[in-house]
Amino acid sequence: FQHGIIYSTPTTGTWEVAGAIGDRYAQLGGPTGVLGYPTSAVPYQNGAWTQHFEHGTIVAYSNGTVQVISGDPALASG
Repeated sequence: FQHGIIYSTPTTGTWEVAGAIGDRYAQLGGPTGVLGYPTSAVPYQNGAWTQHFEHGTIVAYSNGTVQVISGDPALASG
């Protein structure tokens, strides 16, 4: 598997994290960071890829913008 990482746990399942979402996820500490493990695939809808994690969501838009949605106020600016 190139250009991404596959994470697997009994409680969250097995999910790939790659691309702009993977880059931002790594910057935030990966599974030991504020978002925890991935919990979904990465569907493309309405001009964006969205992936859910235990404690938040990362959205990567077609224009290159990446947004982090989390309850952590430090991440509010993305």
